[in-house]
Amino acid sequence: MKSIKTPLLSYSNRDICPESISLPALQPIITGREKDLPGDRSQRELFLRLREYLVKDKNFTKTSIDTSRLVTTLSTNRTYLFEAVKSVAGKTLQEYINCLRLEEGRKLLETTDELIESIAAVCGYNSVRTFYRLFRSTYEMSPAVYRKMVKSVK
Repeated sequence: MKSIKTPLLSYSNRDICPESISLPALQPIITGREKDLPGDRSQRELFLRLREYLVKDKNFTKTSIDTSRLVTTLSTNRTYLFEAVKSVAGKTLQEYINCLRLEEGRKLLETTDELIESIAAVCGYNSVRTFYRLFRSTYEMSPAVYRKMVKSVK
């Protein structure tokens, strides 16, 4: 049996990213040492503003979220936003958003009996197939298998 990969950080720490796609560079956020994040100061500040915006009201779950909206909201430009996320998180912007969405999906699989299709939609995926594909590649099992395994442990 495969081990369950649990998140590196919790919601209370305001960073939501599963261990298998964790952002170890973000560990300083937990300890309150944001200045120790990778990237230059302005990149770190932009990334922290992005993270706060995405987590606030679970904006990462909105299917309408796009680069243009983020750029406008954060008062930056597309290139600098992409560079900041890559520099600080080591991921592309879309990979980071998917990280947040998958963690939300994982938590819902553990705590609710909602249909997987509903969870995928709630997490911001327009396609259940995309949710399944990304979940499987991240956790090395399907959402259904993950749910069964968690329920059997409880």
